[in-house]
Amino acid sequence: MGCKCKEKYANIAKYSDDEEPFKKFNIIENILMFLGRIIMAILVAVLIIIIVPLFLVYMIVCYLFGKSPIINLDKLTRYISKHKEKQILTD
Repeated sequence: MGCKCKEKYANIAKYSDDEEPFKKFNIIENILMFLGRIIMAILVAVLIIIIVPLFLVYMIVCYLFGKSPIINLDKLTRYISKHKEKQILTD
């Protein structure tokens, strides 16, 4: 009553170019991958720490003046969709 994981991987290997469907990383690649994940987590945390308080201040100021907070992402979505075909996000 075992799972059929080995059979599934054997079928994947049969139809793929590589003999082994999943790459095994050596210790250096594992360390670099771990460091990359740590760096990305730190960058995302810093962005959240910067953006969330600014957003909260904006919401509080809007409510103090009796206006509803509006976040318009129309320009951003138009910018992304305009450059989606080129795969270049620099202007």
